[in-house]
Amino acid sequence: MEFGYTTILLIHMEDSPSIGKFKDIFEDKGFTLYQVKTIDEAYQILGSQSVEIIVLDMDSNYEQAFRFLHRVKRNRNLDHIFLIGLSGAHSQYGIYINATTREERKWLNCDLFVHKPLNAMYLYKLLKKEIAILQGIDGTALDSADEPWL
Repeated sequence: MEFGYTTILLIHMEDSPSIGKFKDIFEDKGFTLYQVKTIDEAYQILGSQSVEIIVLDMDSNYEQAFRFLHRVKRNRNLDHIFLIGLSGAHSQYGIYINATTREERKWLNCDLFVHKPLNAMYLYKLLKKEIAILQGIDGTALDSADEPWL
């Protein structure tokens, strides 16, 4: 089975050593990764490249991040993109953003909302699970070491 989600746009506005690990893990798994530091750069990539997944680190500017998620979800040319929001609001500010239900994620305009801190392998496994569900892949296929569906 072909895995239809292979190109990731990572929007991370602050430098972090964990981003290098993220890039290494996802590229090692066969993904193409575009990495940008601003929303403007993200729009440039979206205008020129085919992207299936956006990972947005929201911490540096929540207002701008939520506005970006809203615009992508409401754009007919981009609404197919799987949106992942990363947030450290819980550990930084004590604010817990609940996004466990479909309705809550729809309200946030993202398909997956992940609380930081997290490591790249954890994010990869979460993404793998979510995409497998979207693809209708049997749960036992997720346990395969060679990931034939990827």
